[in-house]
Amino acid sequence: KGWRDKWSWPFLVLGSNSIAAYMISELLGSVLDLIHLTWNGHRVGPLGWLYFSVFAKIPDAGLASFAYSFTYLVICFIPVWIMYRNKIFLKV
Repeated sequence: KGWRDKWSWPFLVLGSNSIAAYMISELLGSVLDLIHLTWNGHRVGPLGWLYFSVFAKIPDAGLASFAYSFTYLVICFIPVWIMYRNKIFLKV
């Protein structure tokens, strides 16, 4: 039916290693919470600093939240894409 086109390729990659994508997203957030930075006198993690310094400047709060979430997805996509390219698939 032509479903495996260019627009569906990211979904194919994420779906092929969805367990790895989930583990990466959870571990990345946990590890980054161990690092502490300062933003306007408040102690925040790297993800909080990234949000406040980059995405909070977007006037629409919904769009800022979407941009932050999409950026986190892209960061988590990179190792999954490398695994897909090297034909490494986690199975349970």
